Amino acid sequence: MKNDWYKYFNYGTIILVAILLVLVLANIVPKDMYIPVLVFTIVIFILRIVARVYYSMQIRKKNQEG
Repeated sequence: MKNDWYKYFNYGTIILVAILLVLVLANIVPKDMYIPVLVFTIVIFILRIVARVYYSMQIRKKNQEG
């Protein structure tokens, strides 16, 4: 995983979650869509954690090799 890709993924997901939060707080999203938005947000954060662990492992592996 390249450093730039992770940086864009990381900040992009934060921006996406912030946009979803604003949409929910502004009552633009219908109330019956709150749970799917919440589940989508949780999935995004889980993907961020997995990507962070993978990226950290790649850095550690690279440092051990040379």
